[in-house]
Amino acid sequence: MTEPLVAPSGLRARRTAPDAPRGGVLLVPDHVEAEPGEVDAAVARLVAAGFVVVVPDLGWRGGECPSDPDAIADLRAARDLLPPGRRFVVGLGQGGLYARLAACAVLGLAGAVSFGGRVSYPGVSAQRPMQPLDLLPGLGCPLQCHFDEADDDTPAGHVDELERRLSGTSQPWQVFRYPLPARRGDTARTAWGRVSSFLLHLAAAGA
Repeated sequence: MTEPLVAPSGLRARRTAPDAPRGGVLLVPDHVEAEPGEVDAAVARLVAAGFVVVVPDLGWRGGECPSDPDAIADLRAARDLLPPGRRFVVGLGQGGLYARLAACAVLGLAGAVSFGGRVSYPGVSAQRPMQPLDLLPGLGCPLQCHFDEADDDTPAGHVDELERRLSGTSQPWQVFRYPLPARRGDTARTAWGRVSSFLLHLAAAGA
């Protein structure tokens, strides 16, 4: 059961409950689901672990993928739709990129999880004014990342560079790579087990 919300900025979102024992999670979906019901399944996993879940509509400005500055502004607005306490962000696919951007540019987050999403752009533009890797010095919370080894958008060399850059930050981080899609089947169960352990550990650390 979810309730619709609208932030003062106009951002639309839906929230599972007004409160939960372990804090709140922004769940940022991909603009194309990996499989039907993926977002609902992710919400159910997070609710079962004791979190309020807010799913923001980052496409409300028009278009399937917002610009990076618009996405960051929307994520800041969405963060304030979560209840007080420990706040996290989990992104799926393209949403995984936005989860990493949020970890670097949105204050007040206790942890971030990225399921895929580009590590590096082919070039920069008004929509993508800087490379995601260049934001990593501002990483403000622990980060966990999950990548498919066969994903053309995240070649091994890009993930290697992400790990290299993360090693220079002061925050804890984990990067996992999977031979099969991290958002499907048995691999998804393994990945989500790691996500649950990560978030529950961080939630307990703030108790």
